[in-house]
Order: sequence, then C-alpha cells, then structure tokens
Amino acid sequence: MSPLPPNSTKRYYLDYDVASKQHTLIARCDSAVTAAQASTYFDNFLSALSPVLFQWTVLGMRVSAAGSNISVPASFSGTGLYGTGTGTPADSGGYASWVGRSGAGVRGRVTVFGSTVTATGGNWRAAPGENTTLDAALTELRAPVDFWWAVDALKINFNSYTNNGYNAYWRNHTR
Repeated sequence: MSPLPPNSTKRYYLDYDVASKQHTLIARCDSAVTAAQASTYFDNFLSALSPVLFQWTVLGMRVSAAGSNISVPASFSGTGLYGTGTGTPADSGGYASWVGRSGAGVRGRVTVFGSTVTATGGNWRAAPGENTTLDAALTELRAPVDFWWAVDALKINFNSYTNNGYNAYWRNHTR
C-alpha cells in the first residue's frame, strides 16, 4: 500500500514549552472539528495527564485544513498550563506515547514530552492498571470519535498500554 499524503486530514497543532524546550502535539481530526472542540479535547487529555508532566506552557494552537501544507493560528481556550515542577532540559526528552491502528490498519500515534514517568515495571511500557494517570489519559484519547485520527481519516483504536522512555533525538540535542 502506498503511503497516504501527510496532509490528507485536518490537523490541529498544540505548541508547548516544557523544561526550556519547545515541542508540538499534533492531532488529526474530522474537518468539522472547531478550534473550541479541539481545545476541549486537548485540555481534557492534558488535564488527565497533568499529574505526570513537568510544567507545560502552551504557546499557541494552529490548524491546517485537509489538503493544505500551511498552518494558521487558531484560538486555544484550554488552561494553558499543565503539570508541575520546572524540570531540566534533560527532562524535556522524557515521553509518554500511545499507539494504535485505525479500522483500516493504518498506524497512529500520540506522543507528549516532559513526562515524569519514563520507566514502568522495568520494560518501558505501562500496562493497564500500572499507572492510573496514564490510564486516564488513554481514556481521554479514546473518548472523542472525531479527534485523534490516523492519516487515513479514521479513528485510532489505541492499544491498552502506554510506552515510556527518553527520546533519543531530544537526549542527544541536550548533550
């Protein structure tokens, strides 16, 4: 199967700063999703995840229409601050990631940086029940049917676990 174009869906980008590093959280969604809805979905997810994040400062939100390679500013109505503790630049590379597949089998992923949970059970993966905060965040990812899509414009069916660790790029960038 040939790869789908990365601009095949509408995308919302949430730009944030954690531990003095800037990152972007990307969500694919239905073309009808408004900035207010996207803000709510981001806010619900990040509020659930907040207990295991170093402090996040939201810098802004952007949106790209399906078929477009250009993003434009969108209004973010969430709280704007999530997590606690300043964190060092090295802490910026700690991540939590959820993976799954759409109904057509296309892989999808949601990754956040600045996670304080980088190893769980010695295997870098939190199984259901190992961390209630990560479980709550997964529940928020699964909740909306029109948000957190794969590139094929279908909802991601997330696996029941959370991957944790340190991102090699950000680890090396900090060196």
